[in-house]
Amino acid sequence: MGYAKDGLVVNAVSDRDGRFAANLAVVQDYLVRWKSSVDIKGIYVIGPSGRTFDSIAFSILNKAYRLSQACIILLEAGYSDEAFGLARSLIECSLNLRYMTMDPEKADSRSNDYVDFAFCEKKHFLELCRQYFGPGKDLDAVEALNSQEGIEGRWASIVPHRVRVRNLPLNDWKLIEGDWNGWKISSEPHPLDDQINKDRWIKKQFAADYRGCSAMVHCTIRSLDNIFAWPGVAYKVGENLKTWFDHRFEPLFIIVNSLYLVARYTFYGANVDEADCFDSLFNDAVSKLVYVRQS
Repeated sequence: MGYAKDGLVVNAVSDRDGRFAANLAVVQDYLVRWKSSVDIKGIYVIGPSGRTFDSIAFSILNKAYRLSQACIILLEAGYSDEAFGLARSLIECSLNLRYMTMDPEKADSRSNDYVDFAFCEKKHFLELCRQYFGPGKDLDAVEALNSQEGIEGRWASIVPHRVRVRNLPLNDWKLIEGDWNGWKISSEPHPLDDQINKDRWIKKQFAADYRGCSAMVHCTIRSLDNIFAWPGVAYKVGENLKTWFDHRFEPLFIIVNSLYLVARYTFYGANVDEADCFDSLFNDAVSKLVYVRQS
């Protein structure tokens, strides 16, 4: 069997299918217990007039849970590479919340940045539509949406509070995105690190898992390992495939790690006192998981 060390599980066994089935059962049970631990607290999120962080954080909590379910569905259907790619969104959920809560005094302003990013993005594409659409119903529809959502008005309220650097266009969303860096976020200290980040395992997880997931997301040559066209046979789409690399295990570990971090960051930022239950859930799941190394 395997052993756990600060969130990173190491071991190898020969029975891949059996081990995957056992790991899957552990993670499915973890999901049920994790959801129950959140639901039982009876939390009321006051929005949209309440605190912006609370609305965003608990929405990300929902997102992380549904992403986890989606990864499991893909794994059960035999789409392990696709589940591995989707799991990157889980890591980003935890990174976003870590960034928002790294400095409690900046949690609200960084939450507002999270919202402002959407308007910067919309302003960017609004200008592209104006540039490339000719007069007509398509541009009229875009302008109607602009008026309805107040995109330009919101953009005008954002820009004066930003320091314009790097010669970026005024409508470029990088005005907001500039400070976001996954490696920096996972490396810099967080108030919860003494409790949840022994031996800096969060940085190690990001270094390994995010790059692996990204290879699948961006369809690099590594993402073709298990779907490479088989030589010597008539080509048929999606047939005659050989699994060279077994990617069924990484998504399960990412689910457990990311849901744990998402819950801890959310409850910390929302000033919810009781979060120890997630520690015991996490430790229990990790102690039962075994990672099968790639050949």
